[in-house]
Amino acid sequence: MEKQPQKKCCPNSGDGRISELPQPLLHNILAFLSQEEATRTSVLSKSWRSIGPTRPKIEFNEACYEGNHEKFLSNLDSTLQFYHGREICLQEFILHVSIINTNSVSLLAKWVPIVLLDMGVKRFHLISISNYFDLPSIVFEAETLEDLHLKRYRIESFENVRLWHLRKVSFFEVSIAEEHLRKIISSCPLIEHLAFDTCYGFTTIEVQNTNLKHFEYTNLKGYFTVTIKIDAPNVESISIVGYASWLLHGKTFPCLKSLCLEQCRIDSVEKVLSWHLRKLSFSLVDIKDEHLQKIMSNCPLIEHLAVEACHGITKVEVHNYSLKHFEYHRSVYCSEGTIKIEAPNIESIKIVGRSNWLYNGKTFTCLKSLLLECMVLTQKDFDSFSVDFCCLEDLKIHFCSGFDIFQLSSHSIKRLHLAVDGPTKAAIDLPNICCFELLCEYFPSITLTTNSSEWRSLILLKRELITKSETSLVYVKLNELLRALNHSRIHLHMRGFPLEVPHGYGGFGEPAVIESLGVAYRRPCSSLEASLNYFFGSFRPRYIEQSIYPLSVTEEYDEENEDIMADLYAEEQAANRLMDHWYAVQAGIADEVMDLPAVPESNQYGEANELIDRLWIFLMKKEREDRIWQQDLEEVSVEAYGRNGVEWRRVQSKDLSQLELPNNVDQKIRFQLKWRE
Repeated sequence: MEKQPQKKCCPNSGDGRISELPQPLLHNILAFLSQEEATRTSVLSKSWRSIGPTRPKIEFNEACYEGNHEKFLSNLDSTLQFYHGREICLQEFILHVSIINTNSVSLLAKWVPIVLLDMGVKRFHLISISNYFDLPSIVFEAETLEDLHLKRYRIESFENVRLWHLRKVSFFEVSIAEEHLRKIISSCPLIEHLAFDTCYGFTTIEVQNTNLKHFEYTNLKGYFTVTIKIDAPNVESISIVGYASWLLHGKTFPCLKSLCLEQCRIDSVEKVLSWHLRKLSFSLVDIKDEHLQKIMSNCPLIEHLAVEACHGITKVEVHNYSLKHFEYHRSVYCSEGTIKIEAPNIESIKIVGRSNWLYNGKTFTCLKSLLLECMVLTQKDFDSFSVDFCCLEDLKIHFCSGFDIFQLSSHSIKRLHLAVDGPTKAAIDLPNICCFELLCEYFPSITLTTNSSEWRSLILLKRELITKSETSLVYVKLNELLRALNHSRIHLHMRGFPLEVPHGYGGFGEPAVIESLGVAYRRPCSSLEASLNYFFGSFRPRYIEQSIYPLSVTEEYDEENEDIMADLYAEEQAANRLMDHWYAVQAGIADEVMDLPAVPESNQYGEANELIDRLWIFLMKKEREDRIWQQDLEEVSVEAYGRNGVEWRRVQSKDLSQLELPNNVDQKIRFQLKWRE
């Protein structure tokens, strides 16, 4: 009988290299994947098929089951049955539950004791997405537990605490009585990281622990004020944000490296002095000039200093060779702040609010990023950007005054962000620019000279500029502006449409080609189609999509509602930039998005789908006499992009009714327009 040749494995195949690694190492690789990704590894090889179901991590998120609650519970139950039947020990158990009912309660009551006591889990996360859930008391008897993370749970009662190895505790929106909290903290001497976010049921947090390294407390709801007492000589970072009172009682923190205080009270700020302090952030804290000066004098290693809207701060004077990042936001209670910085190694400076920055000819040879907002500038300041800041790469000038005309020339600046709220004339010479961004309430007159062959420009037109100006004048000025930037890839975003649009074709010479047109849309908007018809007379966008800078909250109201504008603006600022990065990725301008207020368009009432419908109907209408631009439009296609995707994909459908339109902000639709050359 002829001997069969032994099968050789390819060294580059799944069975060749990775699959021959030790099982613990393969488990470690799988631990970095989600439950779904780990399941998909079974197709790689026979080895992966056997190792995938036994990885020491279980992670289930009900949101991934698209409302199929029973399937979620069934899969969770069968997975745990599989692990328990093979006596597999768990390192991590992470569970996100959306619906709390008798079925989910009984399933958790069945499996939580087994996961904690029999499987020896070390990292245990329970997250409730909707309702509060009573935490099983057995959680506090898990001797192997090292990391406990709870969200939206009630801790009613428990008898024993046997969390001998617990090192990290994170409570988010947890309801717990003060005596229970005190018992947990005092019974877990190895805790190194303690975090609370919007928790209820107690008025005092008292920590006495020599092992504690990191403490975080956040309470922005303002329903009550919590008193915080910390006796932890080895603590390295403390963050207290919100309504709290920190009582030091003479305690010192010699190992402290990072301190962040926001909207809280502290009885003696000098007590936090530490030679090792490297990051210091004060926001809405009642601190005096002399206190800050003392801290800066006694903490020479500080690298990051942020002072935001602190009532007693009128002067910031810094002499520090270690400082790399500086932020200052003037308080509304201070008429004008004075800033002196002598930090030869500083890399970024951000100054917001009317302030007098006295740099007195100091050179900043390491400065790469500079943001100045609502300040008074002169031509001398613009000259300094190239002379005294010779390595500056990122410059942001937002709503500054003191000039109607300015000249800017720099070989180092690569990203320029301008926000203007008045008539401005600018002559800009940036040979190495890669990104120019402009937010206008008035159309500026700009000439921009550069040697760059590949650069982008992002133009944001505020609603007031569009709706309160004559339509034809808006498009004439816009055409002039875009022609000044015609060597760049232009992304234009309109935060509104003219209230009255002239009938017909708005052509003003040769149409300007732009990369994309972003549309901010809220119903009702009767002028959408007429505005686009007029717009296409002068401009040829390659893409039309929902604006990455839609209408802000405050732009939804007029002057008759000025009494509520302050609150609305505060809410808008709090919600700012939640999805800017993702939108920037899809537009191809990641890490270059303007640092300006922007609220992502809500899809709650279907505005996004309605916008898609109206754009589709508008673009696909048959040619008419008043739509001369259609003669140049050769093709319209639809593309979709999901947050889990890697790129835009074309949707193969000629009928909009067949398209699977987005039902949440994770899915976006845009139109690609092919114009005649």
